[in-house]
Amino acid sequence: AYSAAEGHLVIADSASGEAREIALPTCSPLALSLSADATTAYLACFEMDTNLTRVDLRTGETTSAPAPHQVALGVRALNDGVIWGGPGGVVFRSALDLTSVEPVTYDAGCAAPIRKFVGAQDGGALITVGDATGLQACATVIALGGADAKVSRFILDSTDANAVPDAAVSPDGQLVAYGLADGRVRVFNIEGYAP
Repeated sequence: AYSAAEGHLVIADSASGEAREIALPTCSPLALSLSADATTAYLACFEMDTNLTRVDLRTGETTSAPAPHQVALGVRALNDGVIWGGPGGVVFRSALDLTSVEPVTYDAGCAAPIRKFVGAQDGGALITVGDATGLQACATVIALGGADAKVSRFILDSTDANAVPDAAVSPDGQLVAYGLADGRVRVFNIEGYAP
């Protein structure tokens, strides 16, 4: 949740309906991702010095770091680290505790600003979602291995009039669906990425 005066997280219990807030005085959230155990939130913030922010949802303790080269626009917590998306299709990584942010950036094969990642939490196949404005959006699949990232499949090009505001993976992990700016939904098999 975001307010102009101060950023904050709202944590709601879906069973009881009870909610609490954690104030984020140095973060205007742009994107959020939860760790696998749902105890930690990672936020890409509008502010330069605290652009990468980690919040312990049990204690409210906040840790922040600046992005190495640019403002991060998207974030995804993985099993062994956090991946951040930025302008121009750039992707970079940090440790889960933000003690190390790799200055090396990786080209995700998409010129659009990367605002979201969907897919496997082990980083084996992550689908990037670019900017949702006009034709500046596209979607690719990247695979993270060791200290490198590679584009394993380029699915939707920003030049084919298929802007991609969002995407999601099915609960069984077999399909990925893209919402397109022209009102259509395209569905691909994760295995082979066939339409």
